[in-house]
Amino acid sequence: MPRIVSAAQLKLGFQNLFGPLGRPSIVTGHYTAGPVDSSDDHAIKLCRSYHAAHKAKGWGGEGYHYCITRRGTILCLRPIALKGAHTGKHNTSNVGVMMHGTTGDKPSQAQRESYWWLLHNAHTPKLPPAHRSPTSLANCARKGHNSWPGHESNGCPGAFKPMYLQGGIQSKSSGLQHLTRSEREHVLALRRLRAKKDPTAGQEEERKTHWHWLDKQRGRIFHAASEKPGGWDDQDRRARYRTLRSLTGRGAKI
Repeated sequence: MPRIVSAAQLKLGFQNLFGPLGRPSIVTGHYTAGPVDSSDDHAIKLCRSYHAAHKAKGWGGEGYHYCITRRGTILCLRPIALKGAHTGKHNTSNVGVMMHGTTGDKPSQAQRESYWWLLHNAHTPKLPPAHRSPTSLANCARKGHNSWPGHESNGCPGAFKPMYLQGGIQSKSSGLQHLTRSEREHVLALRRLRAKKDPTAGQEEERKTHWHWLDKQRGRIFHAASEKPGGWDDQDRRARYRTLRSLTGRGAKI
């Protein structure tokens, strides 16, 4: 599961100037025609600057609903209930997704995977309520900015367009979506090392390091859930624990 950051966490406030979005039926992809983000902090700084610029234009704040950073973090921008300001005359029921960059820039692997994840999970409790779609975005039509009538001469979304139309790609770590980023990294490293037929002594030590980290994490999850009533009611927590238990071969069944 990618990192999710809400507009409230970003301290972005929005005005309802254009009315409700309506039931989402289309997702339109954009680039910003600006610099590529070099880090999540840089991406957030850029989003804040665009928020101020869009507000100054009388749009009530950033026109897009979501931004996906180069690292795959999903920055939730305009609340999903509000009509966006990203595709002139075509914003009704139209969800706007953007990635920082301009002509010649291409999406990273992490962006491709997070875009797929967003389309398939935006309607679930994995997103904050203000940014949770009433319906799965995977069932929506997909377009690029310049796919729309009246916008054909616009360069946006450039080389991002094929990815937007395709719907991104499912992560190779599919099935590990309940895990944190650090947990997934250790799991994938452990799987890779376990697959080696004749591991070196160094690789065997590395395998043990990942195994011990995951086992400790499994223990932390178990104790955190067991210390309070209803601690196991969180389905993501249960799924994380079961996945780590299956990998380490240790721990109580739940």
